[in-house]
Amino acid sequence: MAKTESGIPNVRKFINEVFRGSTYTVETAIADLVDNSIEAAASRVDIVLDSSGRYVAIMDNGRGMNDATHRESMKIAAETREYEEGSLGKFGTGMKAASLSQARRLVVATRPSGSSTITVRALDIDHVAKVNDWDQVTLVLDESDLPIFAQKHLAETSGTVVIWENLDRIFSDSDLSDGEKREEMLDKSQKTTQHLGMVFHKFLAGELAPKSKLVITVNKSKVDPWDPYCRDEKTFEICKHTLTFAGSAIKVTGYVLPSEKEFSSKGAFEAASGIKKWNQSQGFYVYRNNRLIRWGGWLTVKSVDEHTKLARIALEIPSELDAQFQLNVAKSSLTLPLELKRLLHPIATDVSSKANKRYRAKMAPLDLGELPGKGSVVIAATKRKLTAVALASTLETLASAHGKESQLEEIKALVKSATPEIADEIGW
Repeated sequence: MAKTESGIPNVRKFINEVFRGSTYTVETAIADLVDNSIEAAASRVDIVLDSSGRYVAIMDNGRGMNDATHRESMKIAAETREYEEGSLGKFGTGMKAASLSQARRLVVATRPSGSSTITVRALDIDHVAKVNDWDQVTLVLDESDLPIFAQKHLAETSGTVVIWENLDRIFSDSDLSDGEKREEMLDKSQKTTQHLGMVFHKFLAGELAPKSKLVITVNKSKVDPWDPYCRDEKTFEICKHTLTFAGSAIKVTGYVLPSEKEFSSKGAFEAASGIKKWNQSQGFYVYRNNRLIRWGGWLTVKSVDEHTKLARIALEIPSELDAQFQLNVAKSSLTLPLELKRLLHPIATDVSSKANKRYRAKMAPLDLGELPGKGSVVIAATKRKLTAVALASTLETLASAHGKESQLEEIKALVKSATPEIADEIGW
């Protein structure tokens, strides 16, 4: 009979060299904590990035945690709840991994609904290094140990306050002056605002009825939703599909955004470019339970092209497919399974083709049809002034429909080599 031995890792080494080695940025780490607030039915999340760089705080008005749940939540891999369909959480590590990726000390204070009791606990890297004992990892603190702002928040409402202190990884350089720290914190505040407005845009816009609209503030400024599809502009909803993959339904919606001259203003056009700017913002926008986890890029289904930069496709995946998509702990990286790529290819080709035509409106004008919000728009027949554009579109559609993409790629290569000016003119 085989014998067994303990496999408990050295806690100091594990937390410092393994657990803290994540791929979080400040804004993605904060977004992970907002996930928890949404899970706790919070209607408001207030975020403070202290301008002097002393702390970051995330405060919500959710249902909070009782003492037993709070104790469990501070474990590196917690079992505070079963992750059901629709949950934003996944591994029971997010709060700790996200927080300690940026700070050496994590303080969590919480007050459950229907109670006036506040519990306070902390994970401190310096304490862990000193005791080096899994049984002494979590510090249990008193309410009086909290900053005044945290005490005040929990005196007024149930909910949870998460505080990052000793921000050793939030700055690019440990020797920054006070002025440089303020400048860097302002930059991170702006990036956080932009990021949260993007990934939680459905929650912020109140699109998820019967759930109420979520309010998020960053340093007292309200975060506005950023709609990737500019549905308040002259955007076309090209198609809607429900694909079946691995026994689950995946919803796909294709959009073609307006060209620059069709936007209501120059500012609206610039805002629509998003964090990655126009060319890199084309492609798939992948949602997991309504939370945006991947934005822009074609995930190797096709290549980025200047002429298709108006194409954006919403892809909604359920959490039960996390393993198939190889979703990481930070919920920021995924891989499309090969079979799903095959299913998505003709959709991407169709949306890209129509985006190409709209981009080249001066050669192939489009009937703008209905405005968004009035149902799906069927694009009118193109008034073709350039026969080559129409021919190229027809060839792409036929190649996709009959599995001849590789042969078409060979033809494209020949055209590019022999007549590059024509290839450029028709988007090849």
